[in-house]
Amino acid sequence: MSGDASEAGLTVLKETLDGERSGEPLPPASSELSIQLAAVATEMGMTPDRLQALLQEVWDDVRDDPDLVRALAKSKLEGRGRYRGYVPATWTDVLECPHCGPVWIWPPAGQLGEPVIGCPWCHVRHRQGAVPAAAKVTGENSACWL
Repeated sequence: MSGDASEAGLTVLKETLDGERSGEPLPPASSELSIQLAAVATEMGMTPDRLQALLQEVWDDVRDDPDLVRALAKSKLEGRGRYRGYVPATWTDVLECPHCGPVWIWPPAGQLGEPVIGCPWCHVRHRQGAVPAAAKVTGENSACWL
């Protein structure tokens, strides 16, 4: 990314934080940290206020660490997606769960072998979320759509 493009992006983020673009107040943190948090929010496709609301239970503990905020927001969004039946793009292995059946899972977890106690989809199933019946094992841990 060129220096001009980077500076333009920072200007947009500063305007957003100052309320010139969205009317949102500046979060209670340093200017540089606010810019970093706004960048995380933009990366996640949301406003800084929505990011804060997403992590409201832990916000006061994590807001000073943009990398931790990013990781927690990503985890929470993926969890919500899994509840709706969306498989994270990096989950390409298949695991045979005794409760859910064959499910998508991150590599190399599909190599765990038998028996497993449960899977990341079990809590989704318990909350009556959508567990995708997406895979079945055929041969050497290959997957095909049902």
